[in-house]
Amino acid sequence: MKKLFIIVVFFLFFVTKSFSLTPNQLEVLGIVMNVNGKIDKYLHSRFWKDVDNSQELATFLETSGIQAKIIRESLNYQRELWKSALVSYERKQVFKSESYLNAKKDMNFFINNTIKNIQNLNERNAVKNQMRISMANSQGLLEAAAAHKPLIGAQGITVQIDKERIVYVLKNIDSSFLRIEKLLNPNWKE
Repeated sequence: MKKLFIIVVFFLFFVTKSFSLTPNQLEVLGIVMNVNGKIDKYLHSRFWKDVDNSQELATFLETSGIQAKIIRESLNYQRELWKSALVSYERKQVFKSESYLNAKKDMNFFINNTIKNIQNLNERNAVKNQMRISMANSQGLLEAAAAHKPLIGAQGITVQIDKERIVYVLKNIDSSFLRIEKLLNPNWKE
């Protein structure tokens, strides 16, 4: 779910600047964003080898502030979603904290404003569809946690949801976003 969300957000800013994620980059992004993910020089090189003008992209990410905004907004949204999932699990009913609702509102506002910059109607509709899927998965996570049942995602993928998994994800969210920060820098740093 987090991985899908981040990929959609990346798709948004790559499209707005005439950059497209290649299948290779999507694969690397999936590895980096996985809860058990990793980032190393090899994965970093794989990601950046598909960018024709890495300095232009890096400058855009830095000067537009979009890199920091994506990381901050995404991190906050994911953290609050999983905190609400934990409370939902413990209470055995869907719980949405005020912090989660605010983070969701902020994320939707950011994405909806970014979508406006996508000129190609098919690409814009694809992003809207991915966001619908992501939001359905978020709601599904809360419902699965409350019911102590597996999450069956909008794409048909089943994920076991229990307290241990929720706590594990919460503990590892920050690490995922530190890895993505490292990936977005065109110059590898240990």
